[in-house]
Amino acid sequence: MENVTGLSTALAIGTYRIRGVFPVFAATTAATMNFGWSLTGTAAASSMVNWQAHGSSYAAPQSYSTITTPTSIGVTTSTSIVYYMECDLLLNLTVAGTLQLQCGLGTAADSAYVLAGAFFDVTCVGP
Repeated sequence: MENVTGLSTALAIGTYRIRGVFPVFAATTAATMNFGWSLTGTAAASSMVNWQAHGSSYAAPQSYSTITTPTSIGVTTSTSIVYYMECDLLLNLTVAGTLQLQCGLGTAADSAYVLAGAFFDVTCVGP
């Protein structure tokens, strides 16, 4: 997976709710989209991430207690349809760091592009 340019943020120690919507376009068909976060700080065990893909076929939501675990959402990608990945993350940081969105397709030779309009909102919900 590769870092998504412009979708990272530095975070201090604390608890955060992060919600994002990421439009994505695949350069190949019938691939598996992968999304995830990289984190240079340390997340406590109480952190949780939920992912939901919105596309031409249903994909069950995925939840992880390790926020850096990449998704493996098997939707049938298309070179003519924009898909949307939705993320809801509760992050309890015990060591400050940088949170970075990552994206890719299941095969290294394939490409996925996160499009303009992608965003995530960060709300501090506790110390």
